Amino acid sequence: MGRKDIHGQKDMIFFQEKAPVVTGIFEARLNRFTVRCTVNGKPVLAYLANPGRLWEILLPGRKLYLQPSPLKRKLPYTVIAADIDSRPVLLHTPLTNFYVEKWLERQLIPGLEDFSPIKREMKFGSSRFDFLLKAPAGLMALEVKNCTLFAQNLAFFPDAVSDRGRRHLLELASFARKPAHLAAVLFVVWWPQALYFIPEFHTDWKFSQALLEIKDQVKIQAIAAGLNDNLEPEENSLRPLYIPWPLIEEEAIDRGAYILIARTEIKLHIPIGKMGIVEFEPGYYLYAGSARNNLKARLHRHGRRHKKLFWHIDYLLERARLIQVLPIRTIEDLECELASELSQIATSVPGFGCSDCPCQSHLFFLRTDPRQFPPFLEILHKFRYHRLREKLSEARQEGDHSLDIF
Repeated sequence: MGRKDIHGQKDMIFFQEKAPVVTGIFEARLNRFTVRCTVNGKPVLAYLANPGRLWEILLPGRKLYLQPSPLKRKLPYTVIAADIDSRPVLLHTPLTNFYVEKWLERQLIPGLEDFSPIKREMKFGSSRFDFLLKAPAGLMALEVKNCTLFAQNLAFFPDAVSDRGRRHLLELASFARKPAHLAAVLFVVWWPQALYFIPEFHTDWKFSQALLEIKDQVKIQAIAAGLNDNLEPEENSLRPLYIPWPLIEEEAIDRGAYILIARTEIKLHIPIGKMGIVEFEPGYYLYAGSARNNLKARLHRHGRRHKKLFWHIDYLLERARLIQVLPIRTIEDLECELASELSQIATSVPGFGCSDCPCQSHLFFLRTDPRQFPPFLEILHKFRYHRLREKLSEARQEGDHSLDIF
């Protein structure tokens, strides 16, 4: 793009406003920034300017919106958006900043109408904040986060552990402690149906704790946005999202349930205590567990290769490879309910991990990667996100009118 930034410097975000858009069908993510898809039935590679996990979006068969890449880009196409429920959702992270700058200049962002941008990429400490803004009250450092994880009317960030994001939050607070200095973080949710924003404390507990720590020092703002059929922002639909801090403080705790995903590429025969020798076919194994306290420490123990074998899962993880840990932070005891749900989509390993409960098993087998299996993602969403929506609805029904935005 040949557009100049605030100080006249060339902005190269590899998006061309006048270039044609073509549709492709997603096949696989080859690495963090490269996807394989088909265009008119032919396989092509495309650049993905989004470091997020994007499990729920990048499923085989998903329609993507692509542009031919500029000459400086090695891959022939660039991913702009994905089709979710017949609506384009922006995936191109640098474009979010591009649009935010436009909105700031036109005073379209709720809560930031009195601020105007004077500089991009402002360095402070070991971080670079997206914008430096000015207003009568002083200077404001603004960090923008692109949010593409949502479940019905709830939106979440981040979708993967973000140590960089956590550092940004803490350094924003440091900036705000200087005289006549303000700081803000803006979460742009590309889902117009969203009503609430919640930090994704299941995935990144430290980020959520940092957000709670700084919320009285740094302005935390979330807005819903959408794209029209021409992949242009619907600027008249920008609106603020409610952040339910009491619910976040209650649920973002170091306890809860979890799912471990392990994989073996060969058949295993493992002696496991009173179970005797258990046979494990090649494939993926889902284990449902819980920790009433110190969930983080429990998950760390599961990830250690060398430890005293105690639980059934320890014997399996000594031979199989642990590929994913999925916490479900909550004050509720959900382990057995979680195991019951997993038994509906995968094959049970009888008697595994359930010696202290009436369940038939807490370990389940799938031949394919559950992270690309929609029924599994639906279960994960149910326990992580839909419960929170139900709690918000219950609070509203009990008379908490601060949540009355449905």
